[in-house]
Amino acid sequence: KIFRSMSNNIMDENKMNFLSEKKCVEICEGSARMMYDESEAVFYNKVQVLNRDISTQVIRLFAEKIESEKNAKYLKKLENSQKGNSVREPYPPSKGISILDGLAATGLRSVRYIKEIPGIRTITINDLSTAATETAQKNFIANDVFDKEKVIIENKDATILMYEHRESTKNFDVIDLDPYGTAVPFIDAAVQAVSDGGLLCVTCTDMTVLSGNFPEVCLAKYGSMPIKARYLHEMSLRILLYSLEIAANKYKRHIVPWLSMSVDFYVRVFVRVFESAAEVKNSCLKRALAFQSTQCPSFTIQPLAAAAFNKGTYAADILRVSGSGKCEETGGNLKIVGPFWAAPIHDQAVIDELLQRVECEHCEQSLPYPLATAERMVGLLTSMAEELKDVPLHYNLPELAATLRSSVPSQLEMRSALVNAGYRVSSFHHDPDAVKTDAPNSVLWDVMRAYCQKNPPKGSCKKRDSKVAAAILARPCSTVVDFSVPAILQGPKKKVLRFPPNPEANWGPKRRAGRLQEVDAAQEGGDLQQPVSRKQRRRAAKELAVKNS
Repeated sequence: KIFRSMSNNIMDENKMNFLSEKKCVEICEGSARMMYDESEAVFYNKVQVLNRDISTQVIRLFAEKIESEKNAKYLKKLENSQKGNSVREPYPPSKGISILDGLAATGLRSVRYIKEIPGIRTITINDLSTAATETAQKNFIANDVFDKEKVIIENKDATILMYEHRESTKNFDVIDLDPYGTAVPFIDAAVQAVSDGGLLCVTCTDMTVLSGNFPEVCLAKYGSMPIKARYLHEMSLRILLYSLEIAANKYKRHIVPWLSMSVDFYVRVFVRVFESAAEVKNSCLKRALAFQSTQCPSFTIQPLAAAAFNKGTYAADILRVSGSGKCEETGGNLKIVGPFWAAPIHDQAVIDELLQRVECEHCEQSLPYPLATAERMVGLLTSMAEELKDVPLHYNLPELAATLRSSVPSQLEMRSALVNAGYRVSSFHHDPDAVKTDAPNSVLWDVMRAYCQKNPPKGSCKKRDSKVAAAILARPCSTVVDFSVPAILQGPKKKVLRFPPNPEANWGPKRRAGRLQEVDAAQEGGDLQQPVSRKQRRRAAKELAVKNS
């Protein structure tokens, strides 16, 4: 409900009372400020500053693009109506965008959106916790952005709220989901509540599930079987995109990824959702399986279908499995991984536009509210811009060397050999040792065999005695390997910090909000808002005992 009954005098009084509270520390982030009390159930997570910075920039860009797209459609319809091709004159497009922050917590993200993104028509702040919505309201008042016509505060289950906005006239232009854990429970409602051409911003922090520690859990939640491999961060992104795609396809919708990033302990994707029954039929072309060797890092990508033309009409043709079912290098068995999203996970035009804006803000034409993570954003976006967009998954250079018990070749040596052999190669934005290439496994191992001939493996006899390494090194080399640096790799490289270290120790996720407060409420005779598990109660009891001592 919109707080229409609040007068300006009450708002000013609440603002002064809020700012004068004891034990509160003022936190400034971007253009927003927030009074944070560490004893509250709603917490502030400084690790997610990069998440909020890049989200603000992506939604700013989306707001501009959707406005231009709406105007272009309107002008085209108006032209058709003037020519007599349409019965009635089209209605002018609505101005601005509507945003839903489905899991708002302190509301800091929403405060930044409304202050830093021009053209917001309405923004809905929702959280199941009453304490969270109260804190969000206080932060809006403290930042002088509590506009009764723009800001809508809800205290509902996010899925129920989104299901209430399934009608096209009630859809949100942007839905932001940043949960603690998985976003799977919200995906089905989100793909229906977002407008045609709208933007979904989804975060998942359950990396233990997505990375292959619990493949059966990942299959139950995301519909895909992961594996514990060095490309786990990219696989996590592709599994999340696959989950969004299959959810959207049920309602004749499909996704178009704008930006997908694996940072710190979470994955974050920005996708546009379009409605097109014809394009949904092409969804099978964007899915694939991976056959991962059990004895070496070799893998093969197997698309689920390929485009086929029959009598002038398009159809999808299911592909037959290629290969012998064994690893070509070692003869070992293969594990099936997936299915997952095999199409590009980034839009190069979007990355270039974002990079240009962030670099501009990072230099002379900076905003009054500078981005705290501008340097890191430049490095991250630069790494994304350099990635091969049409090549799923990647290898890890130290892992390739460890398989052969050899020293690790430099990235320049590996890239030079692959480029000279006629293939493309790049890195991956989460892994500085990644080798993303369109070269087949045989060429990759030919390069490693040639390197081992120049630099024989050293160490103890036990370390050199490996059946897998002996099997790979015994195979003949069928590729002419040239380690000389080609001209394309000799040019000046952009000097940015692509893989910065963690800014401080114990850089990671915080404890789920409200754990101690729920137990305290129970001890004081209050009601628990959510069930507390036995493990949580034991942990809370220990922390309470230490606190009282």
